[in-house]
Amino acid sequence: MANYSRRSLAAALAAFAVLSAAAVTPGDAQEVKTTRLGHSFADSHPRAAAMKFFAAEVEKRTDGKIKVAVFGNAVLGSEEKMLIAAQSGTVDFYMGALSPLAARQKKLQIFDFPFLFATDAEAAAVLDGPMGRRLLDDLSPLNLHGLVWSGGAFRNMSNSRRPLNALSDMKGLKVRVMQSPMALASFNAMGMNAVPMAFTEVYTALETKALDGYEHPVVDMYANKMYEVQKYLTITNHVYTPVVLVTSAKLWDSLTPEQRSAVEKAAEETRAFQRAAELRQAGQAIGELKDNGMQMTEMPPAELDKIRTAIQPVLDKNTDTIGRDFVEAVNADIRKFRQSN
Repeated sequence: MANYSRRSLAAALAAFAVLSAAAVTPGDAQEVKTTRLGHSFADSHPRAAAMKFFAAEVEKRTDGKIKVAVFGNAVLGSEEKMLIAAQSGTVDFYMGALSPLAARQKKLQIFDFPFLFATDAEAAAVLDGPMGRRLLDDLSPLNLHGLVWSGGAFRNMSNSRRPLNALSDMKGLKVRVMQSPMALASFNAMGMNAVPMAFTEVYTALETKALDGYEHPVVDMYANKMYEVQKYLTITNHVYTPVVLVTSAKLWDSLTPEQRSAVEKAAEETRAFQRAAELRQAGQAIGELKDNGMQMTEMPPAELDKIRTAIQPVLDKNTDTIGRDFVEAVNADIRKFRQSN
């Protein structure tokens, strides 16, 4: 009887060990990851809504194993600081412009070329194609993993001094530009005094008249209540600035293949959501800015041609800096899209 009891106990313990081992698979054993996503956009901005959508998609597609806490309004710092944090792994996801990296990754300066893209559709075609993927893959040496180009918008001018109806009207205006050598050179070539500045500092600088104006998509102007400190809006559509959704290499390396696939699919769904929301709200933002007291003008085509002439030496110089083969390849993709549409 004692031998039987000992045999029964041993069998029970062995069975328990087998069941326990079967129940704790590598995926099951993995703890729930609580990650942080940073961006600089106001809560009313469509990009803020898109990041909440992304967080929900990631949690759903990973069966709750990855949770994404979204921090907007630049509460984690400027875009430059958030990118540095993503590189070090203290921020897990980042959505925004890559202009703070343009000095180190010169190919990114292609997006500072004025009048590169004519429409949102052709920008999307290039960003979603081989050249766009190549730029995302090139982030790997910086400890970042590029998921998607999640959106983008054309930039326009605002200022507090005068309507801009001609290139000559721009002369002497002190304006904030993105922290990019190409943007700085382009706006100086237009006769303005260009000042690189983190976006978190811009509203106060405009309010105190330390700056006369800045350039930004109209949705951002409205979302950040720039009508309170700016009087004149000029539609120029001079630069299309894409924004990217990336992860830190630290997070990416910690994910299982299934989790990586889930995050990628969530990013692709978010890209469609974000772009549609941006386009929808861009049409509404101009009306809202006007309703809040801004005076709007459109730069005449003849004056836009003068601007193109003024900045051409900058484009020529930066084409060599970025790499002529790369610039020509991007332009070839744009021409191909235009010919097929």
